[in-house]
Amino acid sequence: MGRVNIDMTEKECVGILGCGAMGLLFAARFLDADREVVLVEKDPQTLAALQAGFVLEEDGGRREYRCSVGGDVSALAACDVVFVWVKSGDTKAVADSIQGKLRADGILVSLQNGIGNADVLRYTGYSVVAGTTAMGATRLGLNSVRAGGLGETVIGSEHGGAMQKLAALLEAAGFPLRITKSVEKAIWEKAVINAAINPLGALLGLANGQLPGNPGAAAVQKAVVEEAVAVAAFAGVQLDSPAMCAEVEKVCRATAGNRCSMLQDLDAGRFTEIEAINGYMVSLAAANGKALPVNETLCQLVHAREQTWAYV
Repeated sequence: MGRVNIDMTEKECVGILGCGAMGLLFAARFLDADREVVLVEKDPQTLAALQAGFVLEEDGGRREYRCSVGGDVSALAACDVVFVWVKSGDTKAVADSIQGKLRADGILVSLQNGIGNADVLRYTGYSVVAGTTAMGATRLGLNSVRAGGLGETVIGSEHGGAMQKLAALLEAAGFPLRITKSVEKAIWEKAVINAAINPLGALLGLANGQLPGNPGAAAVQKAVVEEAVAVAAFAGVQLDSPAMCAEVEKVCRATAGNRCSMLQDLDAGRFTEIEAINGYMVSLAAANGKALPVNETLCQLVHAREQTWAYV
């Protein structure tokens, strides 16, 4: 798309709510673009580490950053735009916590994995811009992250003023950007890609780029996509299975060295977003009298991995 003509004379303040791999990657990009950034993180250990700064590794180099850090959403009171990067299961709690805490004209942005996050955030009454991103990042420690593949960020065109402001901000920070009138379709496309990559990467312990070359993994990915495309129709979204399979392989190769977020979660002993991705599709199919056996099996296997923590 062409550059958006927005007056950028005032330096925006960008909030990052949730400081995992993607939160820190976006924070670094905005700091590089000379924007003010406020990080909010509820985990005490991560918060303490971030107060000493954070590190981004990229292209063999290492850059250090410092910005404002807080443990409560009240720290976001002056932010023009707030990116919500918490896990899907925490979105409702975040929506409850931020009501009345942000600027009246503040913008919430959800590029999170899974389906339905933006709908939850809209209950806050703030302008919400939904979308997806194919940027890749791997968390190395509490306050360090490695950049992965450079992927497209897609945002919806509703809320014209909010979208224009956000688009200008993302472009200034160097994000490959596309604006769409069909953001729900874009979210479903990303969810199908995640459904085919994340559980397999997590269960097999493989980076994204290792999946297409593994015949067993590639066969399961194809089955996941076919099931997911079928259930998307129940949400009024029409997708093409061969095109989505090709896109899954493209994303795997474009983010070859990236260890998906679900694998990072399992490695760190954190619960995953499986229920907001494959699980959401299984539930939608069941509500319409259909079964998704491959997606359901992947859900059960990921939950089985999570449940092993009880025996450690």
